[in-house]
Amino acid sequence: MNLQQDRRMSPSSYAPDGLAFCLGLALAWYTGWQTTDLIWSLWLSSLLIGFLTILLTIVGGLGLVSRFDRPSSEMPRKGTLLGVGVFGSLFLLVFFSLHFCGFHAGHASFLSSFFPVPAIETVEFHELFMNPPGLLSVAVTELIPVYGLFVIPMLIAERQNLIKAFRLPEFKSRFENTPVMDEQSGALEANSIKVAPASRRPVAQLFTGPYRNVVRMHLLIITFAALQALELKPWVGFLMVYSVYFFPWWLLRKPKPVV
Repeated sequence: MNLQQDRRMSPSSYAPDGLAFCLGLALAWYTGWQTTDLIWSLWLSSLLIGFLTILLTIVGGLGLVSRFDRPSSEMPRKGTLLGVGVFGSLFLLVFFSLHFCGFHAGHASFLSSFFPVPAIETVEFHELFMNPPGLLSVAVTELIPVYGLFVIPMLIAERQNLIKAFRLPEFKSRFENTPVMDEQSGALEANSIKVAPASRRPVAQLFTGPYRNVVRMHLLIITFAALQALELKPWVGFLMVYSVYFFPWWLLRKPKPVV
């Protein structure tokens, strides 16, 4: 077993997930296993943590671009590249703010018709569909005081994606030192400007991860509603939801061999 596998299997890598699982169940027990608490805490966590991950990825990507330093014969001048990076970052920020927050506004409008929250009864979520600042303001000022504690275990569960987004500028060394196969000679070029697909994949996953969490949230809410229809105890649904969120399923994936 190599060093990477040792870190993967060490208690310190999955102990936080166990802590988050216990904390989530303790909060659910303390609040009386209320369905509304579970659903809106999932929605709030998905919105805030997902948007934070996207924001950190955009900022980290801009930092990554600013660290590229190549001769003018290989890349545009650093100032031009940085300008393109700033423009691209602003475009991504506007796009994902409208798209990601709009998706959550539509979802909240649907949820509020079935599970109204007394603290936000007067809010019409469909009016915030194209208003990301308004939606985030409602989430921070109205929902966090009620469900803020539930966000803590979700933060623990999503810690790896947040850390990867925050440390994105450190990918510079991976980009510069990734061996790439030359198409003509078949030789490996250690310092090629080409970026190997394996190096690009983690960056793309940082953008798609929050959307995967939204889909997971949808499926869990549907499953939770089905369990309620079967008249099972509320804690059964909570146990199922928190097992999906906090169990370190990645431990069951076979690690890729290091060559």
